[in-house]
Amino acid sequence: MHRTFRTAALLAMIAAPAAAQDEGLAERCAAGASRGDFRTCAAAVAAAPADPALRRLYAQSLARAADYDGSIGQYREITRLTPSDGRAFYEYAWMLAFVRRYADAVEPIEQSMRLQPTHIESYRAAAIIYEIIKRPEDVFRVSLAGARLGDPIAMFDTYDCYAEGRGTAKDDAQAFHWLEKAADAGHVTAMDRLAELYLNGGLGRAADEKKAEEWATKARLARAGKL
Repeated sequence: MHRTFRTAALLAMIAAPAAAQDEGLAERCAAGASRGDFRTCAAAVAAAPADPALRRLYAQSLARAADYDGSIGQYREITRLTPSDGRAFYEYAWMLAFVRRYADAVEPIEQSMRLQPTHIESYRAAAIIYEIIKRPEDVFRVSLAGARLGDPIAMFDTYDCYAEGRGTAKDDAQAFHWLEKAADAGHVTAMDRLAELYLNGGLGRAADEKKAEEWATKARLARAGKL
């Protein structure tokens, strides 16, 4: 009994400094990641390889040190460790897009949208990725999804898709609907476009000088931060 107690106490004494050391590594990794201190973060990950938070810091430190392939590898490992974490897939996709591996970014950004269906930044990133790799139907799909979530940028992009017939059938009524919603939500370029539309007519709307001036004034005020 006494021997068992002494053995347990001895093991606890041995383990305590190691735990403190690991905790110290994690703290130094968190402090140094933004400065590119990847060596400390590598040691912290080696001590706790299943900790996704430490791997995220390690990935950030590698990116700061311009080791983009290493950073991508860590973000990929985080998605393996946390397959239900939408943020992990978003960050993985973002890093792939950062190094212009746009086609490789498609799968993780789609997974990000599935796992966090109200995460507007995922839809924005997806729209950019699909625009670059020339998949207009997917640009329209993700822009419309973001617009329905209330994102003014996605609303404007959806207007543009309908107005130009990119990725969907041309539809003046839907184009005007989303342009007006974007302007109402504070999108300044949408305000400019509405002012121009009412000045000259378009999208099934007759010219209306009063409304053109109203939207031009709103755009000026918005740019001055007074709206």
